[in-house]
Amino acid sequence: MNKQAIVRIDALVLWFFVTLFCVASLVMYYYTPGLKAHFEGDSIRYHFIAHNLLTLTRIPLEVLGYPSLLAVLYRIWDGALIVVLAQMLLSILSLLLIRRIVRRLTDECAGQIAATCFWGLNLGFLIYTQLILIEVTLAFLLLLFVDRVIVYYQRCSLWYCMQAAFVLGVSILFRPAALFYASSLAFLLLFITKISFVKRMLAALVFLLVFYVPILCYMTINYFYFGAFVICPVMNINLFAIYYPKVQAAFQVHSIAPNELTQAIERDIAHEHITSATQINLLRLWMQQPAITVGIWLLNMVKSFVGLYQTQWKLYFELADKATSYFCLSGNWLSCMAQYIYAGTMQRWLHLLGWYELCYLIVEYSMVGCAIIGLLHRRYYWLLFFAITFVWYFAFITGPDGSGRFRMMMEPWLLVLAALGIAFLVARAHRKVPA
Repeated sequence: MNKQAIVRIDALVLWFFVTLFCVASLVMYYYTPGLKAHFEGDSIRYHFIAHNLLTLTRIPLEVLGYPSLLAVLYRIWDGALIVVLAQMLLSILSLLLIRRIVRRLTDECAGQIAATCFWGLNLGFLIYTQLILIEVTLAFLLLLFVDRVIVYYQRCSLWYCMQAAFVLGVSILFRPAALFYASSLAFLLLFITKISFVKRMLAALVFLLVFYVPILCYMTINYFYFGAFVICPVMNINLFAIYYPKVQAAFQVHSIAPNELTQAIERDIAHEHITSATQINLLRLWMQQPAITVGIWLLNMVKSFVGLYQTQWKLYFELADKATSYFCLSGNWLSCMAQYIYAGTMQRWLHLLGWYELCYLIVEYSMVGCAIIGLLHRRYYWLLFFAITFVWYFAFITGPDGSGRFRMMMEPWLLVLAALGIAFLVARAHRKVPA
């Protein structure tokens, strides 16, 4: 097949999946147009803050980037439809970014076709477009960040490094997930061997400085409005309101008696006085009981890697108020998976959707493995390390409470790698290596 025919197929696949996505999104919206259907967990707080942004008297748990975006959208049209349409646009822009990243890393046209297919068949973008949640917006920002870093790696222009840093800094104003990732990437920039060490040092320093510009501006605004020079208290909430109760429950199951550390932590929680000393005590507890504390953390990371978006679909269409965890079920792995997929809904199409997504995940992770082999073969060691550390970091921060929902933070690289895996296999079939 000649290249012109492949380009036409690529364009056809692109238009097909974009059209399918738009039609499916609108059908889903009109299936449940009520505002409650678009709420899940954090949605209620985002919605409330967006309508009361200028009258807040206390600093909220969340950063105000997403509620501010909602406030702007609600000024245009006060309802869920405008949010759905905006997130549809961000999802399509995310696809275009994925395709552009893949095109930067291989000239194999099959890579772009595969990128479009993986995005179009991914249930995450489709369901989170419907919900008043930050997932689609954050995925777009992280994809833009990845794109800018790759351009910097290829062209070694400080301007692209600054762009990447600024985008990552802005993402903190929507969810402070990447707060500690910036220092890791700055360190990674020191290992781009195609430029001198002095330029690498300069790039790392500039990256950190630009990264903190939007964050410090936001903290300054918080100081003037709320009297607190902070980003938000959400990290302490995750550690001590969500993660620590799981540790307590595990200690009770294993008959581990309270000690000075647990008593000190619980006293601080009871008095709502979480300080750095409380965080240090939790770290010391990690070292005392690593099998339990680290085990819970790793289990939550696994949930984020393999949790199904289908759970969110069940909550959306059934308007249920809770989900079922695979790891709380008994039986062999197949029966547990069946219970996990069937729980919470009697609708057969949602059951089939769960089995479909399980197959999708198997294919996606298999192609990610092929991409890793392909990048090693091409000796793209820095890019491979960038991808792996990115995915690992955003999986690690879900340790307090894992969920398939949080895999949306990892999808930027997972989708790119899966597409590259297809490109690598096609290139091998043609007896050549992707350029």
